[in-house]
Amino acid sequence: MSELQHARIAELCGELRLGAVPDLYGATAQAAAARDASFSDFLEDTLRAEREVRRSRARDMLARTAGFPAIKTLDGYDFGFATGAPRQQIQELASLAFVERAENVVLLGGLLPVFLASLREAFPAIDWDKAYKEFQAAGEATSPVVPGGKAG
Repeated sequence: MSELQHARIAELCGELRLGAVPDLYGATAQAAAARDASFSDFLEDTLRAEREVRRSRARDMLARTAGFPAIKTLDGYDFGFATGAPRQQIQELASLAFVERAENVVLLGGLLPVFLASLREAFPAIDWDKAYKEFQAAGEATSPVVPGGKAG
């Protein structure tokens, strides 16, 4: 491909706000050609890569604006220190496979907000606010009423 064509593609991507595509399409085109993929497969791969770059950029920006003193991941987690949290169980939870199996998970302690944030990111199609309201309504419907008029 010529430099002129690359410049035209980059300009079009700029107008369409596809900022990562000019850097991505060359590699995705080579990968598609290597596996004899269709043009539709190439286009889908390129758009998925653009989406991943955007999500990564958004995660980084949200982490910076949150003002966390440090960004921690499971890669740096000291499983030897936290003996009550078995590596296999933590990695199973991190895979979010329980969501696809429609299983419930009960988390105790200070990691709940971080875990819920990762669920929102992993499953953006879910209306989490609606799900939370339904969860609250279900809890209120099944909670026993104790003297004083408060749910227990």
